[in-house]
Amino acid sequence: MNLIAAHHSWVQALGWSLVHFLWQGALVGILFALMRGMLANERSSARYLIGLTAMVILAVCPLLTFFAIWSPASNASFAMGEVIEVVPGLSTSTFAAESAMPIGWLSLLVAGWMSGVLLMIWRAVYQWRALERIASRLAWREAEIEEMLIRVGQRFRSLPGVRVLVSANIDTPTLIGWFKPVILLPAAVVIGFPREQLELILAHEL
Repeated sequence: MNLIAAHHSWVQALGWSLVHFLWQGALVGILFALMRGMLANERSSARYLIGLTAMVILAVCPLLTFFAIWSPASNASFAMGEVIEVVPGLSTSTFAAESAMPIGWLSLLVAGWMSGVLLMIWRAVYQWRALERIASRLAWREAEIEEMLIRVGQRFRSLPGVRVLVSANIDTPTLIGWFKPVILLPAAVVIGFPREQLELILAHEL
C-alpha cells in the first residue's frame, strides 16, 4: 500500500505540476512579450538576456511546483488529514483537494508528457549522431573558409578551437558540438554565396 500511495503521490504531483504550468507558462509568455516590446529599440544583447531569463523561469516553475506538492511534509499531511503551510499563502489543504481528484486522467497526462519527452530526446540524439557522422566522414576543409573564420573570430573575439568544414550533405549552416565546436557549411552556400555573406554566416554561427 505504501508503494502504491507513493506512486500515486508522485504521479499526482507531476500531473498537477503540468496542469499548473499552463497558466505559469502563459504568464511568463505575456511578461516576456511586454518586456520585449519595451526593449524593441535596445541592443540585441538586452533582448537576448530577457529571452534567456524567460527560458530559465519556464524551466524552474514546474520544478518548484512539483516539490511544493510532492514534499514529504505535504505527503504526510495528506495521509493524516492535517493542514500545514508548504509555501506562503498556499496550504496543503489545496493540494489535498487536488489529490482527491481521480488519478486516471492525471496518469494519462503524465504518460503522454513522458512519451513526448522521450521522443524529443531520441530525435535530438539521432540528429546529433547524424551531424557527427557528417562532420567526421562526409565533410572537408577549405583553406579560404578557414582563413575567413580566423578573421571573423578575431573581430568578434570568439573562443579558440572552433573549426569550419564544408559538406554537400547538409542544406543549411549548422553549428555542432560543445567542447569541440564545428561549423558545417553547405557546399552550395560556399560556392554560390559572395564572400561578404559567408563572413556574415560565420559571424552568426560564432
